[in-house]
Amino acid sequence: MAHETQRITGAPQPTGKAPPGAVYRIRPGYTLREVAGEHLAIPVSDEAGASGRLAILNTTGKFLFRLLQRGMTREMLLTEMLEAFDVSPEEARADIGTFFAQLAQNGLLHINSLEDTK
Repeated sequence: MAHETQRITGAPQPTGKAPPGAVYRIRPGYTLREVAGEHLAIPVSDEAGASGRLAILNTTGKFLFRLLQRGMTREMLLTEMLEAFDVSPEEARADIGTFFAQLAQNGLLHINSLEDTK
């Protein structure tokens, strides 16, 4: 079976609104691997709809992917990005929005409210 490859860059901003306090996670069944110098989000199972697509991540995408493996709110991600990268809050928010849009488009993003995690 052939795998589709998606590059996580330049996506439109997401159109849907998540509930306040939403926790974002990488959908189960995906992991991060480095292959030939590229950082890839790859499916490791068909668990929870892992679709068989690969995503090529840049440095920022790799950083965010790792954080999303444990689940974080947008504000938590923003704080982490501002500590790790020399970017303005506006740039960091835009990068997070772009990354979320690409993850959602490719079925890798899972969103739930803080109430769901208690």
